[in-house]
Amino acid sequence: MKEGSLVAFTLLSQTSIGGLWIQLGYMTSVDAGLEHGPVWTFLVLLSLMGVGLIFSFFHLGSPFRAWRALGNLKSSWLSREILFAALYMAGMLGLSAITGLRGMGDYSDGGKGGWLVWSMMWLCVVLGLGLLTSMIMAYRLRTVPAWRGWMTGVSFFVTTVLLGGSTVGLMQVWIGQGTMNTERPAMWIAWILVLLAVVQLIATVYWVVRLSSGPQAARTAWYCVTQKQDIVYTLRLVLLIVGILFLVQVCTGWLGEWNRVVWTAAFAALSISEVLGRMLFYQASVRSGV
Repeated sequence: MKEGSLVAFTLLSQTSIGGLWIQLGYMTSVDAGLEHGPVWTFLVLLSLMGVGLIFSFFHLGSPFRAWRALGNLKSSWLSREILFAALYMAGMLGLSAITGLRGMGDYSDGGKGGWLVWSMMWLCVVLGLGLLTSMIMAYRLRTVPAWRGWMTGVSFFVTTVLLGGSTVGLMQVWIGQGTMNTERPAMWIAWILVLLAVVQLIATVYWVVRLSSGPQAARTAWYCVTQKQDIVYTLRLVLLIVGILFLVQVCTGWLGEWNRVVWTAAFAALSISEVLGRMLFYQASVRSGV
């Protein structure tokens, strides 16, 4: 699949962005502040973005000339996407470096440089939002019926939080807080993921149904998704449902030590499902009027 590099870039960068959002929300939901935002969390999110950028270069005919795209910032969402990707990467690098130098202590009172860490986090959150927005707008092409509607924005946003949240949750249960149960503030991560996974399931089915009743290009896209890629489409939905069921088990809080295994299974099911979903997204890129 020639769009494989774009699948990797969009998913990895969105995972990094969503993971930072969830981590920030988690840190502000507990009294301990930044001791629940250790440097390894930011390093993982930084690495995901870095690998995503590496993959993005494979899609370019002349990677060393990519900087020239920045000359069209006034009118091109692709140019803005490249700019925000570079700024977000630089911001995450700075955040990881600052947190690493300061250690993993409690900065919630703003002392000992805590204000700098919080400021960098919020800056990266804003830059991540700019990158995601640019990415969404770059794909909302009028000539591609399957992409031009509001569903692209919904799908990309849900994927961002879904993959980011499941990644941070996985790190929490294995490296950070151990097993999750109803007494831990991190439980809200699992509940959010359940809600978003259900939204993604409904949105995916709605997107396909809408394609089937659209113009010729949309119907062609529907055929590509549901007929030529029927196994991929079915597996995408099945894995979403499996991920939801695993997350519901985590939310019950009675699994104890098994929560780690179940959360890992949920992460795997959701991650594979989102990869398949993004593959179908590119398969549906049938242009109209061309």
